[in-house]
Amino acid sequence: MAAYLDHLIQEEEHKVSAGSGNQILLGLQKTKREYDEQVKILEDAMNARGYKATITPDDIKKLEQELLSLELSGEELRKISIQATSARSNMVAYSERQLRTRISKKSDGFISDFKDAVIDGRNALLNMLQPGK
Repeated sequence: MAAYLDHLIQEEEHKVSAGSGNQILLGLQKTKREYDEQVKILEDAMNARGYKATITPDDIKKLEQELLSLELSGEELRKISIQATSARSNMVAYSERQLRTRISKKSDGFISDFKDAVIDGRNALLNMLQPGK
């Protein structure tokens, strides 16, 4: 974030030197100072003795509910959450079946091989549709 703000400040400085106003530049510089202060506060708090970050499942649920109740984006986040849950469920529910191919036997011609392949495919489909048998 700091590098991005530095980049924006540098771009704005070029615009100011070309004759543009400095209002945006001053705002970016103020934002960068505030950001640096907040980072320092967080780093000091994390480096303080006895600091232990503990996040419980209840904390996560509470934060999730706060996000989902946001006025502007809460409903969209709720839809995304439902889609993600559904996708995970579908992934878990999907199971792949492996079919054993027959051991090669002496062929008595193309028609016979084709007939055997059709019968094997039919049997495999029936086995997939009726897993209890």
